[in-house]
Amino acid sequence: MPELLAVAVSRGCRHYAVPAGAEAVRDPGAEAISDEELVVLLLLGEHAYEPMAVRCAAQLLGGDTIDAAKLVALARKERCLRVLAYIADAGLGHDDKAPGFWRDLRERIGAVPSAPEGTLPHWTRFVALSGVQRHARRPTSVWLRPQR
Repeated sequence: MPELLAVAVSRGCRHYAVPAGAEAVRDPGAEAISDEELVVLLLLGEHAYEPMAVRCAAQLLGGDTIDAAKLVALARKERCLRVLAYIADAGLGHDDKAPGFWRDLRERIGAVPSAPEGTLPHWTRFVALSGVQRHARRPTSVWLRPQR
């Protein structure tokens, strides 16, 4: 898992540090592992909802290189639609800059069972929060996006 996280960081998930011991990992490039494949690898069930992996996957999904159809096909094959749907629902509710992407992604996923309560990171872990402002009714949030 540290190697996958290191690749995600190299692809712009700069909000997170490269895990200890994975500093020497080099990104093989999008030709070898697409962003969609990297997202699915980070969400695989064998990682038992690793919070950092889910957060990095959510940040990668905020980028403009993701093909929703390809992503959902891969996620269906690897049986990680449940976590992908969780992230998509969070994106629908809290990413004002890409509602069309999240809506398309969620529709392609379809109905899936919900993840058990408390097993996945709270949506606030996928965004940067502004804090409470006098003129705002609630804190504003900005979805974390890859910084390339």
